[in-house]
Amino acid sequence: MKGITPVISTILLLLITVSLIGAVYMFFVSQTELTTKEVGEGTQNTLNALNTKVRIVFVEKGSPIKIYVRNTGTVTIKDSSSLNNILTVFVDGVPAGGFWRDSSNAGGVTEIPVGGTVLFNADDADGSCEAVKIDTPGQSAAATC
Repeated sequence: MKGITPVISTILLLLITVSLIGAVYMFFVSQTELTTKEVGEGTQNTLNALNTKVRIVFVEKGSPIKIYVRNTGTVTIKDSSSLNNILTVFVDGVPAGGFWRDSSNAGGVTEIPVGGTVLFNADDADGSCEAVKIDTPGQSAAATC
């Protein structure tokens, strides 16, 4: 009977060790998968931001100043609430507030498809305009009025 106790304790220690190794392995595998997923999403977001490019097609003076903008990048520019979160419009060097509409000025938009054109009504501008500029995460576009 005296020889059985060391065998049982050795088996129990081996089982505990194997269980701990398994738990640590599962922890590191899940952390690696999570990190890989986050890095992939971050890289994709950065690439999308860098590929966000616009061109100012036409600027119409008046009140409001109307700025026609075309998406010349390789990704759809979109935001669930407002394109103002992605595109910053400046009139004569001052940030301009306003609304994004489809190119016919009929309805509001929250995205610009690749090659699509939309209209920005600079509501708080006084109608006089020397230059406009639009900043995107990927580049800036400027035009004279």
